[in-house]
Amino acid sequence: MKPNKRENRSLKKHIQVPLMLVMILVTVVIFYRGIHFQDWMTILQLSHLPYLLIALAMMLVFWGLESLMLGIIIDDIEPRRSLKSLLALSVKTTLVGQYYSNITPFASGGQPAQLMIFNRHRISSSNGVAILVSKSLLFQVTVTLYALMLSTLHFNYLWLQLATMKVLLMAGLGINIVGLSLIIIVAFNPMWLKWFGQKIGYLWQRIRKGKSNHINENINHFIDNYHLAIDKLRQNHVKTFLLFVFSILQITAYFSVSFFIYKALGLKGDSISLIITLQSVLYVCVSFIPIPGTIGASEVSFIAIMSPVFTQNAVGVAMMIWRMVSYYFGLLFCGLFTFLDHVKVKRSRNIFEEG
Repeated sequence: MKPNKRENRSLKKHIQVPLMLVMILVTVVIFYRGIHFQDWMTILQLSHLPYLLIALAMMLVFWGLESLMLGIIIDDIEPRRSLKSLLALSVKTTLVGQYYSNITPFASGGQPAQLMIFNRHRISSSNGVAILVSKSLLFQVTVTLYALMLSTLHFNYLWLQLATMKVLLMAGLGINIVGLSLIIIVAFNPMWLKWFGQKIGYLWQRIRKGKSNHINENINHFIDNYHLAIDKLRQNHVKTFLLFVFSILQITAYFSVSFFIYKALGLKGDSISLIITLQSVLYVCVSFIPIPGTIGASEVSFIAIMSPVFTQNAVGVAMMIWRMVSYYFGLLFCGLFTFLDHVKVKRSRNIFEEG
């Protein structure tokens, strides 16, 4: 016997509340382990506050441009929404996605959470996947080309100064280049990826001894949506170019956080171009590490990569400020937004059921 709709809603309620409590607990634990409040009082006294506020503003710019790009893509794939509802949906999707990305390995929890939001707003799963794939493609292509271009411009500096990070840098660039190559292959020959996906599906079925029914259909469905997203980007050249410009601005805002921390500590002599290059190298080095928020790896890598510009005396302080601005600020801000959104949805659902 299949459970009725009332039973399904009851089951969802019993799952959602403990899940939300677990998410809050994870946030508190991560924040508590990463922040030492006595150290922060000393750091804030030593820093120039206006530059710290600009660094925080760069994170808001980062999320704002993310929302803007999502809104443009949603309007392209799912038109006929009012500007107000489109803005609310894109901001909500961005902030909730950022929170779940921050607390899951490989940032893997962000997109499933965003798909759930799309479903609540009557966007089909296939269109939802196409929207998120389009945004992911833009980011992946932009950040890979961005890091490659800047690394080329400052190649001699990186090769001499980051001797201990060469292997990690090469591994990170290699993984991102492979990802970019797969995007190009799917754009021009999706059948090759379907063949490869079917082989993986067959192998998985052998491992599971035939228990994974419909896996090939799911793989093909995902690849079709992936190719649909690429086609959408290829068809509208003006809109795609605009999205790439916004993506470059978004990444620049995120990577420039370190520069404003550099200025906040009263340091001089190195250009914003060099510091953004080092930050892009840092991102490439840690982005493939499967730890929520790349905790530990980001801190160690920051000290190893940023020491030449921040000096040994200031790099530890700079690292703490950078993590507070780029990660913990988002963890709290987006976490609070996600919690309030969850409460609002739950209250609306209860009113609907009582009515």
